[in-house]
Amino acid sequence: MNRFCAGLILFLFIACPCLLHAQVTGSFRSDADAIADGDNPRYSRILEYIKQNKPAALVPFLKDEYLDDKDFETRIRIISALKLYPAREYADVWTVLLRNSDDKRIEIELIDFLGLTENNPFIIPIAEKVSAPRAGVRSRAAQVLGVVRDDRMLPEILSLGNSSNPVHRIYFLEALNFIYDTRFQKTVISLLDDENKSVRIYAMDCVIKNDIKNALPQVKGLLRNDSNFEVKKKAIAVILHFRDTSSAYLVSGLINSEERELRLEAVRAVAELKYSSAAHTVSAMLLTEQDSEVKNAALDALYVFKRPGVLEGLEHILKKEPSAMLRVKAAFILGELKEDPAIIEILDAALQDSDYRVRGEICNALGNFRRAKCADILFRVISKDTSRYVRTSALYSIVRINDSGNIIRLFDVYTIEKDMVFRMLLHDIIRSGIEKNIR
Repeated sequence: MNRFCAGLILFLFIACPCLLHAQVTGSFRSDADAIADGDNPRYSRILEYIKQNKPAALVPFLKDEYLDDKDFETRIRIISALKLYPAREYADVWTVLLRNSDDKRIEIELIDFLGLTENNPFIIPIAEKVSAPRAGVRSRAAQVLGVVRDDRMLPEILSLGNSSNPVHRIYFLEALNFIYDTRFQKTVISLLDDENKSVRIYAMDCVIKNDIKNALPQVKGLLRNDSNFEVKKKAIAVILHFRDTSSAYLVSGLINSEERELRLEAVRAVAELKYSSAAHTVSAMLLTEQDSEVKNAALDALYVFKRPGVLEGLEHILKKEPSAMLRVKAAFILGELKEDPAIIEILDAALQDSDYRVRGEICNALGNFRRAKCADILFRVISKDTSRYVRTSALYSIVRINDSGNIIRLFDVYTIEKDMVFRMLLHDIIRSGIEKNIR
């Protein structure tokens, strides 16, 4: 054999494998392009081939396509193809994909898929997503970690709680809505004293959602000393969550706050805690309060307490409040506080109200006292008021007073009554009263 032939054979021996490798490489690159494109007629055939053969050499090309093309549909097709491979065998590839994704939909897709992997090697990269700037991604990562419950996530999560960045501390507290256990308690309680007011608020949300009752002493401290009214509002929510009646006196101290929202929350809270010792403070605030919602809450509280505090507060609402509905409510509450005779005088004086609904409620309230003086007032209403609604309310209150001597007085009214509807009511009531007394 001459030297030329020998050289040719040697060249072919070296070149053929390289040419074959280049051909195979080009084929896999073409397959990856077809998957990324999706419209290529080969797309379905390639997916079927992957499902049957799981060619390892194709995976790097799919990864490269993913990193090069940020189109959502393209990435979803690549992810669908990669899902046909065993996830654990390509953990490094999936980790790269997850760490190089910034589309919320893609991230959630990857987190949901990787979170279900058996003997999960993706705990740390999923935990890293708890600090993603996209709320939905943070929430989904925390949910998955809460299901997996793998301690490998702890360093990543705790690093957020101890971060100098207040945003990361908030992300930490958000995550605990899904992954809290008692090992986080100390960190959560420490964040109640955080310099950032938003962190303090999120920490109290975490206390509520995870029932961290050991945090109550710090929460009471916030009620006493925090300078931010939003923090104090959240502290009230914590007190209510634990039904901590021993803290009610601290809440009542906020009823006269300059902040309208804080006054409102404080009044509602003392009512919910049934802290009747606050009745005086609540009723006194009615003399100066301008906000209708706060006044309404204060009236609700007095009804819960069944104590008027200072009567001047309810009297002020009944006589001077612009809202007829609040005047009605004040009259109703006064009717529930039957132990003070001065209330009858207040109700009587308010019968000059221009709104028939208020006068009707006053008549109803007077019926609760069951005293002769109240009957006299109600008979006066029947004889002088022009509203059938008010006169009817007065009539039924007279019935509730249940004094047999009033039957004759009602008959006297009946003999001169000109309103046929009201006359029929009188007839039925008088008849019923006579039959009752005959028996």
